Amino acid sequence: MTFEEARELVALYGAGQLTPEQKAGFDALLAQSPELQKELRQIKEEDELLALALGPLRPSQSTRLRLSAAMLEAFNKAAREESVLAAKTWRITKVLVLLLLLGLLCIFITALVGLKKYRDKHPRPKPPIEAPQEPTGQPPQE
Repeated sequence: MTFEEARELVALYGAGQLTPEQKAGFDALLAQSPELQKELRQIKEEDELLALALGPLRPSQSTRLRLSAAMLEAFNKAAREESVLAAKTWRITKVLVLLLLLGLLCIFITALVGLKKYRDKHPRPKPPIEAPQEPTGQPPQE
């Protein structure tokens, strides 16, 4: 194993993920190279810091109670705002429905006025009036 190959495997060595053959070659180079030892030490320190930073937090009971109270307050506020929003939405819906009905009424009235103007301009022809026949006492002829 070359020094460059070993540098690429430092992180895997620190995590214990090398094969036995790779580990043996890395150990041989590690014993001879102070630079590789320093790099391995830095990686192990970084891993420890990450483990500390990412470790589980254990809040105190008072912190948990304050957090629960804050969550309950946020929930209650959201519930109040939801009911107000629902009422506003209903009002807006009623206004929109009324506007729609008003628009439809305007269209209907416009159509009626247009129909009247059309009929005034183009009157229907009246059927011819037939003179009444005087009864003759005979049955009608076919």
